[in-house]
Amino acid sequence: MAGNRVDISKYRTCLPQKSNAVQPVFFFRCFDCVTEHDCRRKQDGSNNEPACCDAPNERSERAQQPCGNRNDGRPETRVAQSAGHRSPQCNALSALAHGVWRGRINWLGRRSHNLKPMVDAVKVEWSDLTAVVTLDRPAKRNAVDLQTLIELRQIQKDAEQRRIRALVLTGAPPAFCAGADLAGVREEDFHSQLNEVLRGFTKLSCVTLASIDGPALGAGAQLAAVCDLRVATPDSIVGVPAAKLGLVVNHWTIERFTREMSWPVARAMLLAAKTYTAKELFAIGAVHRIGQLGDAVEWANEISQLAPLTIAGHKMALESSAGEPELDALVAQARDRAVSSDDAREGREAFLEKRPPRFTGN
Repeated sequence: MAGNRVDISKYRTCLPQKSNAVQPVFFFRCFDCVTEHDCRRKQDGSNNEPACCDAPNERSERAQQPCGNRNDGRPETRVAQSAGHRSPQCNALSALAHGVWRGRINWLGRRSHNLKPMVDAVKVEWSDLTAVVTLDRPAKRNAVDLQTLIELRQIQKDAEQRRIRALVLTGAPPAFCAGADLAGVREEDFHSQLNEVLRGFTKLSCVTLASIDGPALGAGAQLAAVCDLRVATPDSIVGVPAAKLGLVVNHWTIERFTREMSWPVARAMLLAAKTYTAKELFAIGAVHRIGQLGDAVEWANEISQLAPLTIAGHKMALESSAGEPELDALVAQARDRAVSSDDAREGREAFLEKRPPRFTGN
């Protein structure tokens, strides 16, 4: 990926497949390779250990040696002993606390074939002006739990710091987001964190696009509704099955649905648990374009070339509600800032010179 744009070629040609190419993907809060390479025995029925493993006798001899003689690059043992811990798992955790551990945690004092690697719920690909954020819990159909929400909130903050101009939110196949992970709904901070994430998307100064491919239900429909623009594959479905689960959607979300989906659609979703296809929502303007992730990324690249201060001011006005003077004042301030900006001058000069404008956000 080069320049200010996200490379859309991989989204168009390899969307359903996993690419072997190195992608500029960042991960948040995970242990590197906890059991990704756990030295499993060969699957041919033999008892031969893989070449990467120590022979049993050698392992035993090495384990009996003081850590200073093992010469295996495990600083966590020395740090842990200085902290008074003895067990291998305590050694590793103590080393983590001291910031010196870089390898695999040997939780039980031996290699484990049962532990699953800790993976991130969200992946993000940054370019200079755009970002592609992917909910990555395919086994759960990308249902959001508390950890997912925490990661999304951090990405929102990072997007503001990076001065991103367009952000695409999508889900790893086979769904956009199937709702809330019910196993985590009882977690103490889940609902407040969900509310922060939903409002956080509306407060971003950049344009947000939901790229929907598959179900967007419950919390997934909420995430789609708080994005500024929606691109969806024709057969994707959007709905709020709260009435089937005995749940009540908060008032702010209900108002959002009435604005973004229309009153009749919001009533059917909330009162009859009706789902709509993307084609149906496109017909009424609730989905802005029919397409795949590559189309959403291409649109984001186009939007990233527009005047960012203008977009920020317009977005603030669109998000404001009638009769709220404080928001009116904020919108007026944003308008004044945009009119007197370098970008406004650049826009006029580019128009007169018949060339594409080069906006800087100043």
